Amino acid sequence: MLTTGTGCVSSGLNRSRAQFYSGSFEEAAETFENRPVRSRDQVLMLMERGTAWQAAGEYKRAIDDWLKAADLIRALDYIRLSEKASSLIINDATQTYSGRPYERALLHAFTAKSFFMLEQWHSAGVEARLIADGLEELNGFPDDPYTRYVAATAFELIRDYNGSRIEYTKADELTKYLRIDPHSGIITPGTNAPSRQISPSNELILFAGIGRAPMFNMPPPAQNARWGPSPYVEIRHGNQVLGRSYTLMTTTALAHDTERRIAAIQAAKTVTRIVIKESIASAVEENNILLGEILRIFLYATEAPDTRSWQTLPNWLQVARIPLPENATHLQLNFKSSGGTTLKTMVLETTSLPHTDGKHIFQARAW
Repeated sequence: MLTTGTGCVSSGLNRSRAQFYSGSFEEAAETFENRPVRSRDQVLMLMERGTAWQAAGEYKRAIDDWLKAADLIRALDYIRLSEKASSLIINDATQTYSGRPYERALLHAFTAKSFFMLEQWHSAGVEARLIADGLEELNGFPDDPYTRYVAATAFELIRDYNGSRIEYTKADELTKYLRIDPHSGIITPGTNAPSRQISPSNELILFAGIGRAPMFNMPPPAQNARWGPSPYVEIRHGNQVLGRSYTLMTTTALAHDTERRIAAIQAAKTVTRIVIKESIASAVEENNILLGEILRIFLYATEAPDTRSWQTLPNWLQVARIPLPENATHLQLNFKSSGGTTLKTMVLETTSLPHTDGKHIFQARAW
């Protein structure tokens, strides 16, 4: 059964999202798979189902879905002229969803992170190259230091140090209150860190997600309020605090800046649409005045933006990069609100983590 209305998605997507946020990750993924989804929501379904599989630890299945989504997006870039024409005349929700620029970039970033967990470093490097190429010309859409940091890490892990330096540098330029060393990727609050820092021989790189992404063109989810404006992850070994995570970007900011860019594009498209719609209505009106008015009302009533979005993304996109003591086989991750209240705790066994060049890669999430 399908819901109707501009920007709406099939009921299977909405049910799966509810299951995902209840913690039933495999059930959510299976619902994504088994419930009917409109063909124009197929990319969105694959994005969301991949998130559910990744949360369930099914990294191969997550990668499969995200690679399919990326393939569909590339195919949709050469979309049929008829769909583009109907979108121009009516509205953007008639189009097959292919992701906003920041969602496309995060699609590759999340795919790379799943490759990290499978120790497939060179496959992650392929995603890093797609990120770097995709962010080369943004046409006024927002850049994302978190996605660039993931790409830089992928380059670093395959020892493409020139590629990692370029992406760490760009990530650093995009973060106002943090210093990201272009050579080591070490993150320091403020801007007065040493110009070059040396990576420790044994370190943890944690990609953390906190909260829920907003629905496009809507206020932030109410559930995010409990975290405050600046949540973080505290990493402990026994009684010792080893370090914490830092927010590189939020999906709220990415969605807001994207919305502003779309509004500017939409304003230009609206002028074109008005001319086309008036021409159609006027042509009909020459033979039937009443029919011309009915058609004019219909065409303007259906003028609405596309409000679909990837809703299982986290809001706060964070990274922690800290030295690890040699005896640190177990770590405790405390997800804290801005006020320092611990809202979720996870135990991390570092001996079981993928490892290369003394780097332990992990990802964690709370909402």
